[in-house]
Amino acid sequence: MKTPYPIDNFLNALSEKLGLEINPDIEGGLVLLIDEKYKIQIEFLEDRVLISSVIGEILPSRYRHQVFQDALKANFKSSAYGTLGYSSGQKLLFLILSYPIIPPNDSDLVNGIEGFILKSKAWTDALQGSNTRLLT
Repeated sequence: MKTPYPIDNFLNALSEKLGLEINPDIEGGLVLLIDEKYKIQIEFLEDRVLISSVIGEILPSRYRHQVFQDALKANFKSSAYGTLGYSSGQKLLFLILSYPIIPPNDSDLVNGIEGFILKSKAWTDALQGSNTRLLT
């Protein structure tokens, strides 16, 4: 495991909050599958937790420009539960959050992940429905 952070209490709290069975890999990272549709990856590092989710593929089109504008607006408004980014090589929109562990607080981290999941779900659904303007 990469981190000195005691994740057992956190994993129990997260499992209880989300109603999911959570099994980290041997490195301490895990992937949550929410509603059989949304994948959230969590990785524990020495001083922080990285949380990420692929929102969806954005192929070249007229709509792609609008998605980029909406993502920039959303990032400007708030990055409290993650920042939207784009991988041009993979043509993927993603959401990422780097959460510091100073000092470890399971409740804050669980609430942060819960907010991240809600933001990820909203953006995934909006992108699939070609309606990201509603989120800005």
